[in-house]
Amino acid sequence: MKRLLATLIIEFTALLPGAALAQSPNGWHDDLVDHMVGTWKVAGNVKGTAAHHTVTAEWVLNHQFLRMYEKTSPDAPSAEHRYEAIWFLGYDDVKDTLSI
Repeated sequence: MKRLLATLIIEFTALLPGAALAQSPNGWHDDLVDHMVGTWKVAGNVKGTAAHHTVTAEWVLNHQFLRMYEKTSPDAPSAEHRYEAIWFLGYDDVKDTLSI
């Protein structure tokens, strides 16, 4: 099994030789986005219905993307609609724009 996994990884990386080169070696640094790193609670209304979420944000993939994991808080009312999502915020050097 380990050999199969190693073979798949080697074959996959061979298909995308430029992918590793496309990433900035120093990562992406933005003072505003850096303030989003951590775990925080979000509460409000979505389409008139109460929503209580917990968001955890961390830098991933050589500091190129901010991964945000959002989920209904464990202490949210049981009647509240359950929600879970993973968001990635990154910077496109070629287009000079942010992307989600």
